[in-house]
Amino acid sequence: QLHLADDKFISFVPHVYAVAEKALWISDDETCFSLVEIACRIALQSQHVDVAYNLCHERLKATEESTNTRRRWRALYDMGLAFEWMVKPQEAHTQYMKALQLLESTDEISMTRGFGLVLDRLAHCYEEQQMFTEAESLYQRLISLLYEQPNINACEISAVLNNLAMNYERSGRIGQAIDIYGQALEVMTSDARTD
Repeated sequence: QLHLADDKFISFVPHVYAVAEKALWISDDETCFSLVEIACRIALQSQHVDVAYNLCHERLKATEESTNTRRRWRALYDMGLAFEWMVKPQEAHTQYMKALQLLESTDEISMTRGFGLVLDRLAHCYEEQQMFTEAESLYQRLISLLYEQPNINACEISAVLNNLAMNYERSGRIGQAIDIYGQALEVMTSDARTD
């Protein structure tokens, strides 16, 4: 894990950006692409939105003809994150929808985590636009997806239930929100009892 609070690491960030930008033009190699992805993440997490946008945009262009599904959906996802940081929920929504369509077109089981990430951010975009019913549908789809996994992760399920409850609360459905908060708590406490 990268610790952004570490002063030595922060001072290294500009070098990562520079290498990542050059890597896009040098090679299509997985290592270079991974470096660009890391730089995008660092830029987003450290709130260097302009740098993140430029890197994400270049990365997205580099994947336009790619047959590598993981690269393409990650580039679309990160571009969505950059737009969210720029407070452009409609543009973020467009990127997340493209990522979701790409993930839906593959049968690779390794893409399941991608579905979760994209559905969660897409639901958040809908909430930002006061589209609570659309967000609710995505949260419910995500909960179903998580329950279908061979190794059920109670923390993830509880977090999504919590997001769904907040969605209900924000849309004025307090009774439903209370019920879902209770379910989220039950999932966490039942998991704690089995440990």
